[in-house]
Amino acid sequence: MCKRIASPVQSACIISLVLDIKNVFKKENDLSNKIGKTLDLIVGFKKENPQDFDELFQILKDLIQEYEKNPEEVKQNLTEIIK
Repeated sequence: MCKRIASPVQSACIISLVLDIKNVFKKENDLSNKIGKTLDLIVGFKKENPQDFDELFQILKDLIQEYEKNPEEVKQNLTEIIK
């Protein structure tokens, strides 16, 4: 968490990607379009922000580890963040 606060520009880039992916899943009806557009966003993010891309996967790794310990709390926190 401290790392996120200490690096607001990186956090903003990652949050922007996540919100763009959320919008794809909201707007697209066709699953293949959802998958394709999501992959396009991820590849574009990787090309534009290679360091942030690596950090994104570290965040996902940490999130998965925390989810294994306490799934309900993680779900609740994510729901609050994404609102």
